[in-house]
Amino acid sequence: AQGIDFSNKYTEYINVSVFPSWTICYNCRTLTRLDEKTRALPFCGYCQEKEKKKRKVVQVNFITVCEEGHIDEFPWHQWVHKSLSPQCSGDRLIMESSGSGDLSGQRVTCKSCNSTRTLSRTNESGEDGTQLSKKLDESGNSFTCSGARPWLWETTDCSLQVRLILRNATNLYYSNQVNSILVPTINSEKHPLDDLIDEHYTYINSQLFLEDNDFDKVARAVFYSIGLAFKSYPESEIAELLKAKFGDHAETDVIETGSPHLAIKGPEWIALNTPQENGLLRVREVGYQGEIAGIAKIHAVPTMNKTTAIAGFSRLLPRPLDLPVGKRLFRRNPHLKSSNWLPAVQY
Repeated sequence: AQGIDFSNKYTEYINVSVFPSWTICYNCRTLTRLDEKTRALPFCGYCQEKEKKKRKVVQVNFITVCEEGHIDEFPWHQWVHKSLSPQCSGDRLIMESSGSGDLSGQRVTCKSCNSTRTLSRTNESGEDGTQLSKKLDESGNSFTCSGARPWLWETTDCSLQVRLILRNATNLYYSNQVNSILVPTINSEKHPLDDLIDEHYTYINSQLFLEDNDFDKVARAVFYSIGLAFKSYPESEIAELLKAKFGDHAETDVIETGSPHLAIKGPEWIALNTPQENGLLRVREVGYQGEIAGIAKIHAVPTMNKTTAIAGFSRLLPRPLDLPVGKRLFRRNPHLKSSNWLPAVQY
């Protein structure tokens, strides 16, 4: 993608970085770190120089993670020299495997000074901290998190201890998802904009969620962001229409909570208990006669529109996050008006 202006907000391309940037050649076992501008994995320089052969390097399997969700490179240079500030230049590091399936079989060696060390216990943690943070420096200095967030090209203040993790481990990423189904309102007098609102339900519903059901703000966003049909009506009328379609559901007493993550479940419960025939939601009775103790109704739902938004993520262990915290994980400046969004999919 050379020559692409990634600063242009209308570009069709997304700028990316390679992470982890440490690579290994499986022929000579040399560890090499890529520079920040590299976007494709290169050939091994050592093999090209010594054997005159082109062999592709691959990314290493190990990275470091802290409980706040920061991820960073494994400190290969510091680990093998057992120091936060090694005196050796470490011009060439290699990592060899003894064939053992655990980390004790992975050995790092510095060819400059012959320092060597396995990765044993670097993924372990206890009540007094992680083995990687406690044991990296043999003088007793703790190795702590750098606060790196490479997906945002930034670092934040952090001093938590870190542990090694596989870059494709299942506990590297736990998404916090918010799910809702489209709950159409059946009106006896259909408004000309009803179909258009249904068509743009994903956008409107996300705005209602982000603006905490402030219909005036959502109407303003709709007026300026969606097609010309909305511009034929004043914002106040659009706000009243949105309130008529969504307002009663927003104030339901089914679930009394201040959390939008739970409040959206109220209208879903009402909708799935109400037989209806709508292009976006069909709920039908199935002739159930109450044969099963404790189950009063059974409805079939042949048609349903569901939206899933990603409201943040955690690492190592799944844990709930407040919406502002989750939003900060997706963008560098979550306070900009242009940042008032969450990644979502509707199906």
